[in-house]
Amino acid sequence: MSFKDKVVVVTGSSSGIGAATAKAFAKEGAKVALVGRRAERLKQVERECEILSGASHLTLVADVSKDDEARAIISKTVERYGRLDVLVNNAGIVSVKTILDPDYVTEFDRIMGTNLRAAVVVTNAALPHLVKTKGNIVNVSSIAGTSPTAMCSHYAASKAGLDHFREEAGKSLPLGFISKSEEVADLILYLASEKAKSITGSTNSYLSNQNFLILSNDNGRGGFSNRGQHQEHQLEQRAYAPCDLNFLALYRDFDEETTDSSSFEEFMNLQQEERVEEEEIKQDMTDEVDVEEYGSD
Repeated sequence: MSFKDKVVVVTGSSSGIGAATAKAFAKEGAKVALVGRRAERLKQVERECEILSGASHLTLVADVSKDDEARAIISKTVERYGRLDVLVNNAGIVSVKTILDPDYVTEFDRIMGTNLRAAVVVTNAALPHLVKTKGNIVNVSSIAGTSPTAMCSHYAASKAGLDHFREEAGKSLPLGFISKSEEVADLILYLASEKAKSITGSTNSYLSNQNFLILSNDNGRGGFSNRGQHQEHQLEQRAYAPCDLNFLALYRDFDEETTDSSSFEEFMNLQQEERVEEEEIKQDMTDEVDVEEYGSD
């Protein structure tokens, strides 16, 4: 697999899945635009990408929930590299709230702004460039979009919205053909390889008449679930129609790091740190206004 000289934007790439994705693309030769809110962590990931690829990459400190900053991600990337081949909408936040909490609506808006609206804005800005390069988009969703958990209805709603947005976009941009046998074989080889070591007990829907490859993890390990609908079009004849691949891994060798049960706790801790940091920034701004208005001793 090679992405040599391909230009890739990864939002939320300062940690977690985003950071791992950015480094993987860099290792495969891509020119990566790393996007995140925390400059120090973003720079660290960029340094790791540079070590893996032997080349420099673009870092963009941005809050994707702000429309102007979200659109600037694409314009700055194209200004730097002259093109765009892949967009990975990975940025996302989560918190624990119930509808009974007084600040639920405020938190609902915050989650929606980052998890759903940002992906829509960035995708809208990126599409003209992706059409030119015949590129693609990957949205990182969640099983919560179809199976919500307690105290996370706002998060589940944002991921369900992202899934539906992807479905509509796929219908608006059909590929217009059905996959060749060899293309289905590529997916089978991937599922049988060590690269798919976190997938088992899954039904993988291969929707070849849309611009999306959908891995629908119905059960077993693996956290992302996306479902699409087959379009009823008269399509060019190919060897295979859209199909489902039912996959079960009987045994895998796992690194301790990949199965560490504390990973979710670390993610939640990171989310809490970011919330505290945001509140501190807001408080600093309030203090500055107070001093200017009322003076100080």
